[in-house]
Amino acid sequence: MGTTDRTTPRRRGLTLAAALVSLALLAGACSKKDDNGDSAGTTKGTTEGTEPAKTAVSGGKLIMSGEAEVGNPWTPAAMQCDAYCTERAHAFFDPVAVIGSDQKVHPFLAESIEPNAAFTEWTVKLRSGISFTDGTPVNADAVIRNLEDSGTGLLIGKALGDVAKVPSAADPAKMELKIIKNDDLSFTVFTGDNGDVTKPLAWPGFDKAFSTQWGLIASPKWLDEVKADPTKAAMPVGSGPFIVESFAPRDSLVAKRNPNYWQKDANGVQLPYLDEIVFKVIEDSQVA
Repeated sequence: MGTTDRTTPRRRGLTLAAALVSLALLAGACSKKDDNGDSAGTTKGTTEGTEPAKTAVSGGKLIMSGEAEVGNPWTPAAMQCDAYCTERAHAFFDPVAVIGSDQKVHPFLAESIEPNAAFTEWTVKLRSGISFTDGTPVNADAVIRNLEDSGTGLLIGKALGDVAKVPSAADPAKMELKIIKNDDLSFTVFTGDNGDVTKPLAWPGFDKAFSTQWGLIASPKWLDEVKADPTKAAMPVGSGPFIVESFAPRDSLVAKRNPNYWQKDANGVQLPYLDEIVFKVIEDSQVA
């Protein structure tokens, strides 16, 4: 069966890809603030005779830390991600799909992900009205561009060996994934045994691939800018809940709230709740 979701992702509970955002929401709801508006790092619990906050409070800053810097460049096709890199990436990139707490695939940027009867073709319909933070629309062209870049790259391409390959229209000597655009918000991905387009391969669990690094979607405008100037790879642009404000390799990444994020909570409050997340890198000198 395919995965169709007519509700907003916020109503499905915690998802692995959205775990970072959920942590940010919890911090905004439960943490005290100091005079500077930062999270004070303490939470009043029932041991002090107080009730946990029942309504999320917008604002505040969350500071996180990890032990290594492996993310840069931040283009989805080239990120050599560990867990901490993935947490940061989901702050500014949205995925096509996520794995929910029920261990099932749920559409995220997608509205639905449906296979044909033989599980050899998978059609993705995207949600309408979503934009990257540079104003570029999240549409079929943008998503296909990302899936092609990542799916034919050295880092991720091997894992997608059974996606059908065809000669590129722009360069027949180059092979690309067989992904057909149906309309502005819909496309179909085709499978093929070891990439052979003449040998469709049943792949019932293929929708999970959209929840991996392959499914992280960056602005195509930014990807073009990175191609022209690789230094811009340090300032990623996606459609996620936060916008990268600064990045200092092996030190910190600062992300500010995306005021135009496409999700709201059950009460209609704009997400994310936090104003800022600071991702610190604290390297362990004992780790080679």
